[in-house]
Amino acid sequence: MSGKANRTVAGLDQPSEAGSARVPNEPAGNRRLLSKLGWLLLAGVLLAGLAWLLITGLLAKRQLDAAQHDVSRLRASVDAADISDATRQAQLLAGHAHQAHRLTTGPSWWLAAQLPWLGRPAVAARGDANQLDQLSPAC
Repeated sequence: MSGKANRTVAGLDQPSEAGSARVPNEPAGNRRLLSKLGWLLLAGVLLAGLAWLLITGLLAKRQLDAAQHDVSRLRASVDAADISDATRQAQLLAGHAHQAHRLTTGPSWWLAAQLPWLGRPAVAARGDANQLDQLSPAC
């Protein structure tokens, strides 16, 4: 036999010398590695996107809960005819509403709203934050 390796049907290089190990064919091995890395990258991006939605959703819920509390305090201030406190409560309400709206907008929330299994909660959260932001007075 010559000093060059013979190709096998399985895509492996087999050296002609007895007792030598078989070495994987580099192009096929690189394709498999790139494919695995591509799938891992896709899974990482999807997990990061879900984490982003979860975190911003929890932050938006906190802002909406604070806005609800501000509404209660605003009502109490109006009932007590305390205009300065009512003004301050209205500004706090507007700030919380705007922050909740800001947290639930953007490409990730739009994409989540388009998904059949995640879309309804995302649409509801975005709609609630948007409506509250539009109803509250400007800061």
